[in-house]
Amino acid sequence: MKSDKLHLLNFATPQQQCMKRVRLILMLLLLTQWAVAQCSICTKTAEQLGEEPAKSLNSGIVYLMIMPLAIMGFIGYRWWKKEKEVMADEGTQFYHRN
Repeated sequence: MKSDKLHLLNFATPQQQCMKRVRLILMLLLLTQWAVAQCSICTKTAEQLGEEPAKSLNSGIVYLMIMPLAIMGFIGYRWWKKEKEVMADEGTQFYHRN
């Protein structure tokens, strides 16, 4: 009975879920092109360098920021996935006991 309820809540097929993730990642990567990621010290340095080097500095900051955020996102996703499995197991154990 519980598995029937879970099946009804899952509307997307695995392929659709994968495509949603790919689209989300592509959107986030495209949005980083317009991100302004400068602290106050970097802003003053960039102002002294000129417009073109300032854009390069900003792109470098965004580039260096991507990997730590990707690692944190991966860890968070794995944690969420494991927690979801644990909660599902606890739920099935609860229903089997009664």
